[in-house]
Amino acid sequence: MTAAIVGAPAVAAHFWFRTRSDADERVLIVVPIVVVGLVGYLTFWAFFVHPVLGQLFSFAVPLTSWIAVVRLGRKSREHVRLGGLGLPALIAVGLGLFYLGVLYLPKLGHAYADQAAYRFVHDLPIDSVIPQIFGDRLFFKEPLRPFIVDWLSSDRPPLQAGLYLSVLPWLQLFHVPRQLGYECLGTQAQLLWVPAAWLLARALGLNRTRRTVALLVVGSVGFFLLNSVYVWPKLLAAAYVVLFALLILERSPHHERRVMILAGACAGLAWLAHGGVAFSLIALAPFWIAKLCPGWRRIPAGAITGLLLVIPWVLFQRFYDPPGNHLLKWHLAGVTAIDDRGVVETLRAAYSALSFDTWLAGKRYNLAVLFGGSFTEIFNIFTTPIKPRRIHEFFYLFRAMGLLNLAWFLWPAARSARNGTTRPNLSLRWTLVGWTLLTLALWILLMFEPGSTLLHQGSYAVMLVGCTLAVVILLEIPFWLSAIVLGWHFVYFSATWLPYTGSAKLNPGEFVVMGIGILLLAAAVKVARQLDRKHEALGA
Repeated sequence: MTAAIVGAPAVAAHFWFRTRSDADERVLIVVPIVVVGLVGYLTFWAFFVHPVLGQLFSFAVPLTSWIAVVRLGRKSREHVRLGGLGLPALIAVGLGLFYLGVLYLPKLGHAYADQAAYRFVHDLPIDSVIPQIFGDRLFFKEPLRPFIVDWLSSDRPPLQAGLYLSVLPWLQLFHVPRQLGYECLGTQAQLLWVPAAWLLARALGLNRTRRTVALLVVGSVGFFLLNSVYVWPKLLAAAYVVLFALLILERSPHHERRVMILAGACAGLAWLAHGGVAFSLIALAPFWIAKLCPGWRRIPAGAITGLLLVIPWVLFQRFYDPPGNHLLKWHLAGVTAIDDRGVVETLRAAYSALSFDTWLAGKRYNLAVLFGGSFTEIFNIFTTPIKPRRIHEFFYLFRAMGLLNLAWFLWPAARSARNGTTRPNLSLRWTLVGWTLLTLALWILLMFEPGSTLLHQGSYAVMLVGCTLAVVILLEIPFWLSAIVLGWHFVYFSATWLPYTGSAKLNPGEFVVMGIGILLLAAAVKVARQLDRKHEALGA
């Protein structure tokens, strides 16, 4: 139900662009995703003004959207067809059902939205339900100040809270448990990484079949399973950042101003989802300006769009629930207490107490943390316990990529094994590598506390780009070698992340949910192959 509500304006936007015969696949995919974000953001502000206004908006948008879909379908059945967003949406639905089936397989006795905090790693904090608490406070007209424990309402950007509010009136109307609705909505929001990775694989030269396979491989990384169901809005933010990057780094022969407006919207929505993506946004700037900027006259359109989205939230932080810089001072200066000092003043005080040797030692430690965890356990799944493997993947960046790290060593073999099914975009590949490395460098340098470069405290765009690029490379090496590497990758994932080793009873119905998800993923592979064959038959 949540998918039908949140997805309604996205489907309407997609169909509308189809009727205009828009051939730019980026636009056909990015516009619906931007529309989803904008509707969620507007819903948040509608509820902030008054709960009645918010409910009217939440009911009106899906209803009018589905009416528009029906009218567009009758108007032009020739143009309104599966395409553009269709395949990545099918993959996202399949992965979502599979993930939720795995999540709820054991009957742990926790609330629906809390299950992910206990199912895989250990007792994770309340971060994943903060958007739900925020939304509930607005819906039931409860005070936002004080918020929860040492959190302010202004600490966590409002996008996912707004998306939750867009479905909450419907959940109440049909008596669906709020926790279940929030978990499903949150998982759908995080799964926006799927169309982002789809466009990334497309830009890197893969046809539809290989794009589909690539997404299945990325989806079988434990990091994406866990962070898709433990619904802190970090993958949501990463998806918008990757879309922003593709829009500004890939040259577009048509409608550049429109592309820049979309890019600005993606950047703004990324920031409104989670501030951790700031490292990626800052690192992207030099690549855009120095090498691939599409024209200085186009920049203001994107910049103004992003600012128009962000400014209302900045004003909320500054005037409604100040100071609004709590997390900045926490991560960049090591100050966890809430005070009235500005960021610059706090940074000056923190760094004035550090010697150069102490600072340098901290940066070295930050670098070392990226390579933490045991890599030998990737190949020794039969004697190593499951829980430590999961914990290492949760905390350490390169350990989370697992066997996909072999791609960096096998890249020369990929270059020598190209065939007619791909058209590698080497310039973009090296740009993505540079962007990722610069993001990591900024992360290492800017995080104040030594050892604070744990994976969950950074930009998830690094993992989204890194894993997708690694899989693209592994799909281009000789087939026998690719089969060995990816085959063991699936074995490791199945042995590490799917089992439940506790004493709770299992829910047999979740096997059905998982099975339906697998069938949808198999259907996606079949559809992709058919579309590629049709494309080849036309001689394109």
